[in-house]
Amino acid sequence: MNWTKDLGKEKVEAILDFLGGDGHTIYATTQLVELGVPETVLKDVVERHVTEKRNPKSQLFTADGVPIDKLDGVHGLAFLKKIAADLGIFSSKMGRGWQMRDLQEQVRDAVDKW
Repeated sequence: MNWTKDLGKEKVEAILDFLGGDGHTIYATTQLVELGVPETVLKDVVERHVTEKRNPKSQLFTADGVPIDKLDGVHGLAFLKKIAADLGIFSSKMGRGWQMRDLQEQVRDAVDKW
């Protein structure tokens, strides 16, 4: 199944633009569905994310900057990895930001050839 190609070039480019390149953001499934991503594709990447009380770097926040204990959503890098894997693309980079930018570039290159 090549669901990414089924979305079409314009939608994939819009998704890449939306995801940005930070590798840290967690998105609501509704945001991605509004971009045209089928819910059946998202079911594998929706996770419950939890703040670890002993590690301040893991603190989760709402979009308004309010600290929260947990949220259900799609980690941007995990979703980009799913898109890339569907196209046979993988990254050997270390670090979320590096992986995000590397995969974005490779996916954009692949989409440009459609």
